[in-house]
Amino acid sequence: MKRFKKLFLIIPLLVVGLFTVSSNKVSATWHYGGSYGPCEVEFWVDAYNYYQPGAQTVDVFLKQVGTMSCKDIGFQYAIEKQDPLTTEWKPTWARLDYLNGEFSYQSPTRGINIDEHFSGPGKYRMEAGLYLGSERVGTAYSGEFQIHY
Repeated sequence: MKRFKKLFLIIPLLVVGLFTVSSNKVSATWHYGGSYGPCEVEFWVDAYNYYQPGAQTVDVFLKQVGTMSCKDIGFQYAIEKQDPLTTEWKPTWARLDYLNGEFSYQSPTRGINIDEHFSGPGKYRMEAGLYLGSERVGTAYSGEFQIHY
């Protein structure tokens, strides 16, 4: 009877744990309510919150969520690094022009080479300038993540 009680308690915890662990992305949501209609964009990065030594790329994508969406959102990626002394976010000026594009539902996943585009270990976040037509309508940020060398 004791074994049955233990299994009865352990199995639900394992099921909840599996669903919790399966969401391993750092994401943040941007909301827009302007003239092009309400829409939401999530910014996804492929790690919990850090990249271990030996990691080669930071994989990112943008995805529209919710019941309303904007059609054909243009995007332009940038990288920001947090200053450890002031905690301010500063652009790294990495050239990411080749990653720019447009999407209706989800942008293509882009791998950004860590050695080429990130300036040493530290805390980073990705930025995406968002465009509807030629008008810049906002900026989406990923969650923060650490890069270790």
